[in-house]
Amino acid sequence: MEKKIKRMTSPFAFYITGGFLILYAWMLPFYRWQDYGIAIVCTVPVFLFSRKLLPKIELEELQVSDLQSADEYCNMILEDMEAYMKQLNVLYSQLEKEKLQRDILHILNISDDIRNVLVKEPQKSRRLRKFVNISYPSLLEILKTYDELENEHRELDTFQSSMKKVEQQVSQFVKLFEDQYTALFEDKIRELDAELAVIEQMVIKTEGGKRYE
Repeated sequence: MEKKIKRMTSPFAFYITGGFLILYAWMLPFYRWQDYGIAIVCTVPVFLFSRKLLPKIELEELQVSDLQSADEYCNMILEDMEAYMKQLNVLYSQLEKEKLQRDILHILNISDDIRNVLVKEPQKSRRLRKFVNISYPSLLEILKTYDELENEHRELDTFQSSMKKVEQQVSQFVKLFEDQYTALFEDKIRELDAELAVIEQMVIKTEGGKRYE
C-alpha cells in the first residue's frame, strides 16, 4: 500500500471563525438582512487570516495503486480487488479501534501482494474469482456493521459483546487472506520440497560413502 500525505486546514481556523461570528452577533445588530451581509464580509477575512496563520495538519492516506495485466480475465479480478480495497480504505480511516485498523491494514497489504503476484502470473487469477467475490463483500459487511455499532451503541453492554465478536471475525479474515496468499505459491513450494528431498538424499549417500572409506 502506498501512503500519501494530505495537508488540510487546521480545524482551529473554523473554531476561531465561529467564535468571531458568535461574538459579532452578541455585540452588534444581527436582525436585518444587511447585518448578515456585513457579518459575512467581516468573517471571511478572519477565516482566511486564521487559515494562513495556523499550520496545516498532515494526514496519511493509504493509496490503492492501479495495476494492469496483459490478461483480460486477470484485469477483471484486479479491478474488483481494487474497488473492494478502496472501500476497505474508507473504513480503515473511519474505525477507531486500533486492533481493527491494524487488521484492515494487514489485509490491504496482503491484497496488494496478491495483486502483484497476479500481474506477474495472470494464469493464477482463475483460482481467485470465488475468493474475491465472497471474502471482500463479507468482510466489508461486518466492518460496516461494526462502524454503526461503534458510532451509535458503543456504551451498551449487549452491543459491546457484538463488537468483540466482529473483532474476532476480522482476525479470522486476516488468516484467510494469509492462507490465500500462501496458496498462490503451492506449486513452487512443492517443487522446492522435491529439490530439497533430492539434495537430502545426495547428502545422505555422500555421508554414507565416507563412513565406509
